[in-house]
Amino acid sequence: MDYIAYLRADAARLRQLAARQLELAIPSWPGWTVGDLIDHVAGVYAQKTAYIRMGNSPEPRPAMEWAGFGSDPLARYDRMLAELLTELERHAPDDPATTGYPPDQTVGFLMRRTAHETAVHRVDVELAVGHHTAVAAPLAEDGVDELLTVFLGWNLTNMVARGGTEAVPALKEADGRAIQITAAQRTWTVRPTPDGVQVQPEGTPEAAATVTGSPSEVLLWLWNRRGDEAVTITGDTALITFLKRLLSLVPQ
Repeated sequence: MDYIAYLRADAARLRQLAARQLELAIPSWPGWTVGDLIDHVAGVYAQKTAYIRMGNSPEPRPAMEWAGFGSDPLARYDRMLAELLTELERHAPDDPATTGYPPDQTVGFLMRRTAHETAVHRVDVELAVGHHTAVAAPLAEDGVDELLTVFLGWNLTNMVARGGTEAVPALKEADGRAIQITAAQRTWTVRPTPDGVQVQPEGTPEAAATVTGSPSEVLLWLWNRRGDEAVTITGDTALITFLKRLLSLVPQ
């Protein structure tokens, strides 16, 4: 998948919409304006650029920059995006890079992550304007996989492994029942348990609840950018509510 092409397209759309409406409130980020979001995304780009330049250095990972550029956040955004694209395009996907996901310490992981983050934040700005467009289907399907596998599955399971059940108190209520999530041609099974969240890239006949929809709508629903009306839900709605509660624990 050409993550850099998707990143370029969504980053350009995000900037185009933001340029003349920095003071607009963002409904998906209460208390934030478009200008705040632009500054946040620029900070993400700066951090990921630093990760690539570090390679597999043992140095501590840098925190995300969010110092801002005063009255001209767009200038910072442009500069940070240009620096990120330069680094991404001069590396192969399997080149080493520092990431926040120990199983994959490569530039390819950062290509994927920045493409998905930019797509979702582009939608944030569109929601502020009043009309959102779909995330491209191939990218959206991949984004569902990333969210379920990395953010929900690995992240919450790792938190429990490192800190015990108190690290994710909500999981104490989990009973291992399956939720099947389908986006076009791809299906995942999610099983919240007290020890973490198991995610499998296939369906199950044992699902207690299902979520189905177009790739973009499922992705945006999972990221809390769309309501339940955007997808089709069957089965135990309390289990779906529990899933949404777990999703609220991952970085938005």
